[in-house]
Amino acid sequence: MSSYDWFPGHWSCNTAVMLHGAPDVRSGRLWVIADGNHDALTQRFATTLGGKPYRSDESLTYDAKKALFEQTEVDQNGVHIALTAKAPYEPTMTFEGLLSLPSGKLYRMRATMSIDKTATTLTTSTAFYEPKAKGYVEQSRGECRKDG
Repeated sequence: MSSYDWFPGHWSCNTAVMLHGAPDVRSGRLWVIADGNHDALTQRFATTLGGKPYRSDESLTYDAKKALFEQTEVDQNGVHIALTAKAPYEPTMTFEGLLSLPSGKLYRMRATMSIDKTATTLTTSTAFYEPKAKGYVEQSRGECRKDG
């Protein structure tokens, strides 16, 4: 994970979530811890949704046999996301996989992560596959700035 040496630390984030065609901007915090023993990163994101606290926990690992980065995420509501991206590490990476609701319903998902040249600004985007649109439709866009 040496490519992600810039990632550990504290980040302040603003995320625009698309609700009924209009963005709803939320601020949040992202904490990232490196685990050198397991070649992994652990992340926790906290914000508010609908006026209530919201938290998700994520791990990002590298599987050398598959040459894939694997990201898993679980939020406090039991929503599970499993995404992969092909190696090698790039400043902009696209992860694809599935979002699974506690009801068992699955959604195809795509997430993009980009870091600027100074490694202090991280931009993210998530999209879900919509059959009617015959493609991915963006659901959120975020920007995080490293502050520690």
